[in-house]
Amino acid sequence: MFKLSSKGDTIIEVMIALAVLALAFSISYAIAQSTLVDVQNSQEHSMALEYMDSQLEALQAIANEPNPPAGIPPTAPDNAFCLSTAGNSIHAYDFKVNQLNPSQTSVSKYPSQCVEDQGSYSYYLSIQKSTLPNTYKVNIWWNGLGRLGVQQEDMYYRVYIQ
Repeated sequence: MFKLSSKGDTIIEVMIALAVLALAFSISYAIAQSTLVDVQNSQEHSMALEYMDSQLEALQAIANEPNPPAGIPPTAPDNAFCLSTAGNSIHAYDFKVNQLNPSQTSVSKYPSQCVEDQGSYSYYLSIQKSTLPNTYKVNIWWNGLGRLGVQQEDMYYRVYIQ
């Protein structure tokens, strides 16, 4: 007579084990992907802050010059500007920009000196004079990774004249 043995796994047990493994792998992949997006977003913010910092250093350098060049920085309240350090000199590039909604601002309004290209994405920077004395609003925006949309950082900076 033929006797049934319980020595092996049935096909149903194997299928359940494979389903559990597939679920574990897909969860691991989703977590890794999310972490990668977070790291990229953090890197983009860090680069934006670094670019803003270089603009603030140039602004402070201009404020401490005994005879700053005329028109640097522009003083019209509705003008924005950015600074470029070429060699040992600082140049200002002024333009009009809608700071309230950067996603609706035409990127063609930004002078090329106010756009920092970083490969697959670009940072758009503007500085505007505030109503407070010696204070400026620095704004930078870029198109974020994936579904993040427009990312933006704003900072107010008071220039101290020595």
